[in-house]
Amino acid sequence: MATSTFLKRYAVFLMFITALASCGRSDLSRLMTEPSKRFWPVTEPADSQLDQGHALFRYMNAAKARELPLNFFRELIRLNAAVSVIEGDWPTYQPGVLYGGTISMPSAGRPESWTNGEWSSFYNELFHAWYGLVFSRESKYSDARSKIWTEERMNHYRKAHPADPKLAQEDAWSETVASVMIQLAPLRMDGQLKYPDFEKFSYSIGRTVAPVSHSDRPGYTPEAENTYPAEWEYHDLFLFLTSMAPPPAQK
Repeated sequence: MATSTFLKRYAVFLMFITALASCGRSDLSRLMTEPSKRFWPVTEPADSQLDQGHALFRYMNAAKARELPLNFFRELIRLNAAVSVIEGDWPTYQPGVLYGGTISMPSAGRPESWTNGEWSSFYNELFHAWYGLVFSRESKYSDARSKIWTEERMNHYRKAHPADPKLAQEDAWSETVASVMIQLAPLRMDGQLKYPDFEKFSYSIGRTVAPVSHSDRPGYTPEAENTYPAEWEYHDLFLFLTSMAPPPAQK
């Protein structure tokens, strides 16, 4: 993830927190008290069979403690994908030369204390690992790949990156995952977790759905900031992330 994109997302997160802090106590209570029920699953019976020695397992456990969706973790660990997490100045993902890859994160050794903003950035990079090692290779996603890797969709994303529209599509999805995770992660208020409203996760450009972004990188055009996934792409991506289909777009 580019530094400028990370800073923009973090600024949005800080604005959200500042807005909450500026509310009166009664307003804050009204905003955060309802709903108080998680709509996405966190655990599966087969989780007990996952390799606890895998490099991602500690991060999966930390995400589970925050009641975050775990699908990307599960599928990478089940494949024994060689994905490690190291300390770095900025959240990034570097694919391996032949297989696997490396996620860099500030405070990589303390995922148990990460903020929701840090988790959003981590899921952005975790998505890239999942996309390259699971989605792009596993037969279970062959139908999903045939839907997205079409001439029509590649022409859409070619506006953002003429030489590599598939990379532009991947970036649009990863940034959308990060946008969803900013809103999806429960907030702890008065010792209790407060969950977001399911209806807030309908297809909404600029809120739940993010553009390709990265127009400051070589190969990307200014149109990268205005090239978004289609509604059906968001539907599939939300399902991959949470095991839940999102609500219909608000008309």
